[in-house]
Amino acid sequence: TGESVTATVTLADNESGVNTTGSKWVYNTNSGNIGIDEASYTNSFTENPEELTLSASTAGTYYLHVLTVDLAGNKVETISEAIIVAEPTIENVLTAGDWVRYEDGTGVTRDCVVLYDSSSEYGVEIITMETVEDVTLGNSSNFNTSMNSYNSAISTLNNATSKYINTTYVDSARSVGSDPSNPTSDNPGYFTSSYSYMSSYNGKFKNQDTHYETDYNQMGTLGIRDIDEYYWLASRFVSSLSSGSYFYVRSVNASGNLNNDYLCSVNSFGRTRSFSNAYGLRPVFHLKSGIKVTGGTGEEGSPYILGT
Repeated sequence: TGESVTATVTLADNESGVNTTGSKWVYNTNSGNIGIDEASYTNSFTENPEELTLSASTAGTYYLHVLTVDLAGNKVETISEAIIVAEPTIENVLTAGDWVRYEDGTGVTRDCVVLYDSSSEYGVEIITMETVEDVTLGNSSNFNTSMNSYNSAISTLNNATSKYINTTYVDSARSVGSDPSNPTSDNPGYFTSSYSYMSSYNGKFKNQDTHYETDYNQMGTLGIRDIDEYYWLASRFVSSLSSGSYFYVRSVNASGNLNNDYLCSVNSFGRTRSFSNAYGLRPVFHLKSGIKVTGGTGEEGSPYILGT
């Protein structure tokens, strides 16, 4: 499945001896038979035995042809067994941190980075290096609407990624910050407080969760948190004090730092407030198994190209 193979070739003749520099080799995809044109042999041996590295630029069936010449001028052709070079797949090429070019479900080409590779328990996932749209959570003029927005934030963010799925390459998408092993997981229970001012609201707000930690830590390891944009993390945070309780959805700010943006609050007098925020959506795409890598080097200026 790689792009090269190394072979050691030993030229042997028991009669007059081998003319090493007169012996030649070539590899091609044209023939597995003896008798190719001598002019096709373009590489001379410099020593005996010699180690050869055969590089293939495209997938196919290759043969190593060797033309051996002895000191009397006799020539013998030999060939190797078939060398099968498969087109590389994402499983054996993509490594976390590599750049990948992906055309999303809306027809827009996105430069992405491999967030998790095949060595992870999550499969191969890539994340956009830009936000794809803004998503508004909360409602500044209606507390109940804002509370519902807070409670449904994870599903809202995950569902917003669906239109960016290109089914040729991707079988699912999720918002960054969701649980990569179970993106739809959203059963943290409901928040209750011993503060009397929360008596009317106990059991109405979902609890905080730590879903964001896996993605956030991995982005930190890869150095890709900072994309000069605010974007949501599909995860909640709750702060409950004697002065009031605050219900947040997590985000990452333009400097790549963790942020909490509250959508609802209840103060110590039982008064409620609600807010809305519009931040970017940053999708994570799960690539289908066996997708081919057809070009590129995986660097920022030359992302890997996907194929089927």
